[in-house]
Amino acid sequence: IRHCCQHIILPTWVERPPINLGEKIHGKLKAETVLTLFTVVLPLVLPEIWSRAGASDRHRILLANFAHLVAATNIVAAYATSDALADAYLEHLMEYRRSRTLLWPDLHAVPNDHIALHTADALKFWGPLPPLSEFAFERQNGVLADISTNNRLYDMDLTMLRQICRRGRLEARIRDGSDNPEVQKLYSLLVPGAASSAPRALTAEDEIALHKYDAPLSESDYDLVFNYLHSRDGTWRRYDALPHPPQPRIVPLRARSIVTTEIAGRTFDIHQSHIGNSSIRFYMPGNPAETSSGFIKAIWTMAIEGELRTFLGVHTHVALAAPNAPLSPYIDLP
Repeated sequence: IRHCCQHIILPTWVERPPINLGEKIHGKLKAETVLTLFTVVLPLVLPEIWSRAGASDRHRILLANFAHLVAATNIVAAYATSDALADAYLEHLMEYRRSRTLLWPDLHAVPNDHIALHTADALKFWGPLPPLSEFAFERQNGVLADISTNNRLYDMDLTMLRQICRRGRLEARIRDGSDNPEVQKLYSLLVPGAASSAPRALTAEDEIALHKYDAPLSESDYDLVFNYLHSRDGTWRRYDALPHPPQPRIVPLRARSIVTTEIAGRTFDIHQSHIGNSSIRFYMPGNPAETSSGFIKAIWTMAIEGELRTFLGVHTHVALAAPNAPLSPYIDLP
């Protein structure tokens, strides 16, 4: 487990669990680090330990018990959910508790076991739970704790509580999209650097400067970009679909290739630059119910209709070949 903590490839924005895991010297782990440990690191290690040749029946039950717990945790920690996922969460949780009874028949349930059963209803009622979790409010408490009150507690309601609520509402409005330059300017003062990622209209000078670094896309790469845009809006045309009608919407042939980009505060790189930052799981274009995963092979930016757009070209993973599939320790796990 410590070897995996040290050598596992992670994105730069994911905190690595300590390589001396289990020793008192590293102190108490943060909740996010515990989540990484149990949903990323241990699922890579425990199947190899508990499913190796000669593993006992107890080890197999242990592995299934752990897998159902991780599957339930992944659903709770996700930023997208559905009624079907909420039902799947409850099923995983019940299987976890059943296998736990087989492993430790004398272990009694605790209040948290009961509370966790209600999470399925919360998923259906509230939707994704991370935005409602205590982490964001703990950060707010940290911001409030750093503010000097000068012992004027009677002013806290106006200067701290009300203003922080106003700031939250303002951030929500801007993140949902605001084209008002004055509002964007105010937001840049409240949250330095955050507004820079918001899309803005390109001026003619901007487009001329961008074209200095453009190069023609290969035929296959152009097809990827065109097919993506065309699947979302059928009015787009290829650059070579001549003759064009009046005022056509043409997908440009030229684009700028970059190695890294930042989306929602997270850094993404091409595979040759950083393997961890290039690992991505995404919803399939045109089918939000289907997901896929792979490595980012290329990142392109191009000016389209006065806006700078960024496209990620992904080399998707493929399933194991039939002769190798039965050898996977994950084949029977949720």
